[in-house]
Amino acid sequence: MDLEPRRFSWLDRLVVCKDCKHVAPDLVRHQDHFREGRHINWIRNQAYREPKKRALWLRIWYTTVEKVEEENPWALSFDESEEQDGGNPGQESSKQSKLN
Repeated sequence: MDLEPRRFSWLDRLVVCKDCKHVAPDLVRHQDHFREGRHINWIRNQAYREPKKRALWLRIWYTTVEKVEEENPWALSFDESEEQDGGNPGQESSKQSKLN
């Protein structure tokens, strides 16, 4: 039985980050992912997972943060209202709804 390779498989285009396991639909999105908080925070978390290499990981993390913020100062910022609302923008937090 000859198996033909799939011609239009979307699985073949997926790119997985070897570090933080982020799955990107294409190579361009994969490259953009390196400047996002998820990947940058993964680098910082490695410093605490590998105490013997903490200085190395923190140095990599710091230079990455500096480079990303130099390109876009708001790149790693987040909306505080989303954090207070539990990640559901547009909904009142439970404390505010109880007070009313």
